[in-house]
Amino acid sequence: MPQTPSGNGPALGLPHTPQINSLITKARAANSEKGAEAYSADLAGFLVDVRAGKGYVRKFSKRLATADLMARRGKQGWVSEAAVVRAFNELMEQVAGSPSEQIKTDISVVHQLRFSLYNTSPDLSSVTSHHEECLPSEAVFLVWLLLLNNGTAGMPLPRNLQVPRSSGKGYVMAIFPSGPDASLLLGQYLRVHSRSQLVSLYESVAEAIGL
Repeated sequence: MPQTPSGNGPALGLPHTPQINSLITKARAANSEKGAEAYSADLAGFLVDVRAGKGYVRKFSKRLATADLMARRGKQGWVSEAAVVRAFNELMEQVAGSPSEQIKTDISVVHQLRFSLYNTSPDLSSVTSHHEECLPSEAVFLVWLLLLNNGTAGMPLPRNLQVPRSSGKGYVMAIFPSGPDASLLLGQYLRVHSRSQLVSLYESVAEAIGL
């Protein structure tokens, strides 16, 4: 039975700039082949660093578009929330310099982020129709958000911006991690590893979500 949106996922802290409006528009048109390709190209560009090679970014994008269309048309299974968790956790395990730097997420965080996507725009999440599974495109979006949010459901904010820590209505929890930083760890890994190693890194994400 479809769920109705609830308060367990505030809208993402994404301003409705031309960029986010364009992304929502592309998500709305992603049921067609051309639309899926355009939407997947944006999402692949978010997640996959160009240092892995422009050709690989395009390849990842095309695979994502194909998988997304097949899922929408009932020809391929959807991606479980557990698979999204595994994709992020395995990515963080690979980029961590030591066990103490490993960052992990869990299904409750992924589910909350799905509601945040839905509350930003219903076109960005399938959570009300598929409670425990998501489209491949949504899975890639979620992994990228987890990187921004350090594996939590908190909204990313500039490090020098101080805001009230309140979970009340009208506020978004501000997360200021004192430990390892997911985006920083990934950036450090990207700078010192070869292109083939970066491709292998992103392939682990693709494998986890079934691309």
